Amino acid sequence: MIVSIGEALIDIKENEFFVGGSPLNTALTVARLGSPSCFLGGVSSDKYGNRILSHLIDNKIIFDPVFCNDRAPTMTTTAVSRGAVNTYEFDWIGTSAFSITEEKLEEAFSSNSDINCIFYGSVSFIDRNVRREMNSFFKKKESIIKFFDPNIRGNLVIDRDEYIKALDHAASMSDIVRISQDDLAYWGHTPEELLKICKKYLIITDGSRGSTWMSRNSKVFCPSAKPQHRIVDTIGCGDVYNGAILVWLDRRNKLEDFRISETDMKLAMEFASECAAYNCTREGCNPPFDNEITS
Repeated sequence: MIVSIGEALIDIKENEFFVGGSPLNTALTVARLGSPSCFLGGVSSDKYGNRILSHLIDNKIIFDPVFCNDRAPTMTTTAVSRGAVNTYEFDWIGTSAFSITEEKLEEAFSSNSDINCIFYGSVSFIDRNVRREMNSFFKKKESIIKFFDPNIRGNLVIDRDEYIKALDHAASMSDIVRISQDDLAYWGHTPEELLKICKKYLIITDGSRGSTWMSRNSKVFCPSAKPQHRIVDTIGCGDVYNGAILVWLDRRNKLEDFRISETDMKLAMEFASECAAYNCTREGCNPPFDNEITS
């Protein structure tokens, strides 16, 4: 099972409401593509939280009651469109997105013994307390593969220097780090510098310019897939890419033996790119189902 840890939120775009949050979107992609998927993050008891809960149930994403019915409100974002590109304004302080604790994670994991990968990152990772709780928990789960996508929102960061140190630490303990070119620029490392910090693998995505998978001994480039239909928006494309990479690895038991060849890297990126391109043709994060993808 692939577990995604982090925030669930509501994206508001032109008075329409979409369930989102990078970790939840990744969990959604994993589920739709056919791998066992679990989401662990605070779900509010408010009207938006009820919508998120229904979204989890409808898409067969496993969740744990310990994270549900949070008294804090749901995080929301307002998407501002500039063509096919969106920017986001967050209402995030004091929301249920930051109710992740080591105790809750322990309780949730105790009822699921078949977990072979943890995905984490994004807005919830910005919070110092959440980072402390997750780091303490992760120390007890060193044998489980970890996939980290910081999904950096620089306008929400209070102490940049501290945050950069936290990013470096997360990279050093995560087996796969996936980062966009824009996030890499914020982080301040060259790809080669960041690879030295990473535990094993680094994937850098650059939108329509393709993606690159790097290890200590390999560097594999993959061009981006072209959408089959008109691009509607780009919400959640990176999250779909993450989920598709994990599903490709899971199908081939690569999350068990974790031996990934250059051929594996190329094929996994091709699959992820096709899934992300498909998502671009629909509003919100609406990843494809397995039977909609040809790879």
